[in-house]
Amino acid sequence: MKSVSTLMILLLLAVMASCGKDNKSGKRNGNYGFNQLGTTGLYRGTGISYNGLSLQQVIQENPCANGAPHQYRIVQTIPAPVNSVIANGDIWVGVTSFGDVAAVGGTPQGPVFQVFACPRSQMTRVSGVPQDIKLLPYTSCGFKQMNASLSLGDAIANFRIMDYGNSAGAKFSYCR
Repeated sequence: MKSVSTLMILLLLAVMASCGKDNKSGKRNGNYGFNQLGTTGLYRGTGISYNGLSLQQVIQENPCANGAPHQYRIVQTIPAPVNSVIANGDIWVGVTSFGDVAAVGGTPQGPVFQVFACPRSQMTRVSGVPQDIKLLPYTSCGFKQMNASLSLGDAIANFRIMDYGNSAGAKFSYCR
């Protein structure tokens, strides 16, 4: 009985020592996953990575079919209507045959859908809510993948998995 009470006292002391007034353990300077809704790009850019791959690499390897440079993509972040729990910082990626790239990820504010859309005539921003989001557990590429659809001006973008190749018909370098 004495050893149990000694163990409890030691455990209590350990907890008290680890939880100080200014304890910031578990935090990364306020940056949690897709944080900062309304900014341009995940983590304020396209540098988010997963399994050693960056979202910028997906964008570079999925060129706009109309030849528009990457810097002219329209970037927008909107809440993602998904029926799954998405862990903070987790990410799924999908592409279109036109060259668009989208990512669904978890944030402290809830899941978000971020699109990097190739410019189209009559399109100045992304409109609508993503539909039919399906998060896929298996991938032969580095990122987890998803399917979804979204209205982009007068067109509907159907985001798909990367296993079928990029907008130019070539295989992504990071897919098996």
